[in-house]
Amino acid sequence: MSAGTGPLDAGRSDDPVDHPEPAGGAAARAARALLTWAVRGRSAHGTEWGEAMLRELDEVDGGRQRLRWAVSGAWTAWRDRLRHLPESRMIAAVPRPLRPVVSVLATFLVTLGALTLVNHVALSVSYIPSGSMEPTLAIGDRVLVDRIGFRITGLEYGDIVTFTRDDGVSTDKTFIKRVVGLPGDVMSCAGGHLTRNGDPVDESYLPAGTVTAAGVGERPAADCQPVTVPDGEIFVLGDHREISIDSRTFGSVREDAVEGRVLGTIWS
Repeated sequence: MSAGTGPLDAGRSDDPVDHPEPAGGAAARAARALLTWAVRGRSAHGTEWGEAMLRELDEVDGGRQRLRWAVSGAWTAWRDRLRHLPESRMIAAVPRPLRPVVSVLATFLVTLGALTLVNHVALSVSYIPSGSMEPTLAIGDRVLVDRIGFRITGLEYGDIVTFTRDDGVSTDKTFIKRVVGLPGDVMSCAGGHLTRNGDPVDESYLPAGTVTAAGVGERPAADCQPVTVPDGEIFVLGDHREISIDSRTFGSVREDAVEGRVLGTIWS
């Protein structure tokens, strides 16, 4: 008996064995799962029309064809389910002349609730109360503020942000300034020009001839000497350098104090 052909090798083969998929294959199973979810959701049975769609699915030839058929029917099946929800039946119970009014009122309430949620969580509208960001933002402008996105993408040079800090007078004062320095940057305005890590900062958003001098307010910075932005903080300035109370006065701002990033002006 030659090597490799004895009884111990009778049930072994080095060639891969093909195990055929059950009829229909993975695509067919995916099609049935998709359409079943659309028709039934978490219920044991769907509507009569939806169940008929499921039965017809088995008559479609080929797994991929079944999947395409199921995708095209899922949306229709889902809408059919919606028509049988209790809320839909409640609207159907309303006298026909009043249905448009009830539908509009329901849409208004849902939209109002969604906007309220967005305003408190994702986006908000802020009012500009001072001229410290002129000419970019004028007194009375309304700006759209992103309250979530910047926490994912991080802040960048030039971003206009809102933040709250204790100024020694009020404990809940919101400021709006421009980010000019990030953690580790060495900031200076010696000679009236803003520099970052020794290089002049391109501030094309400022009017020609703007001078960035020492800070204003109750604690002016000493001659705009170089300062390193600590980890977890940012250096901010107002565009109206002559009147803005900013990092030249109160120092850098903690990143976790930033409440939002301005996306743009929606009312001027």
